[in-house]
Amino acid sequence: MIVISISERFQKIIFDKSIHNLCRLLSIILLFILLNVSCQPTDTYEVRYNKCFENVKTIEFDMEGATKKGFGYTGFDAKCLVGSLLPFFKVTDINGDEIETKNLIGKVTVINFWFIKCAPCIAEIPDLNSIVNKYGKEKVNYVSFSNDSEHDVKEFLKTNTFIFTHVTNAKHIIEENFRLIWGYPSTIVVNREGRIVEIFQGSKLKNDPSISVTTAIDSLLAELLRK
Repeated sequence: MIVISISERFQKIIFDKSIHNLCRLLSIILLFILLNVSCQPTDTYEVRYNKCFENVKTIEFDMEGATKKGFGYTGFDAKCLVGSLLPFFKVTDINGDEIETKNLIGKVTVINFWFIKCAPCIAEIPDLNSIVNKYGKEKVNYVSFSNDSEHDVKEFLKTNTFIFTHVTNAKHIIEENFRLIWGYPSTIVVNREGRIVEIFQGSKLKNDPSISVTTAIDSLLAELLRK
């Protein structure tokens, strides 16, 4: 009887200890989850973009000569992305050099979205070149993303000067990383810390069409480089 009693008591001690350890483990897991949720950055591009998209409505329209419907968006203000961190990307330019988001930090960065058949995109290229020539590449990165093929862009560059660093076949980056839905041309200016300071849509300022986007970029770069 004594042996049985000790055995039962020993089993109870082991059981109680197991329950105690389990409770401690569950508490640690719960604390980790709560800390992880509370520490999630709210200034990432993705988080900010999703917040911006809350009031967006999808518009369906007929496309001439097509059987499928077209879709557009209304209510999205790209300005709400200002202040967010640049989204992550890791790509290779047309010269075979790797470009990664983190490697842009330390310099001001100008990112231009364009494609060859976009007339306003092509029209602003000479002014973009003037900006590169004015500020140089020592303190500023200049990157372009195009959904055109590498071959087509290289052929274009044979007869057209565009002195940005070019990333081609960039449809997935444009649509998935930047989620660009506001049209072409578009230009994003990023500060040395990797935060977006301005997003320009089109080739003219929306609030003052008499001012070109390239003029506004010029002024913004002058301000950022003084800091």
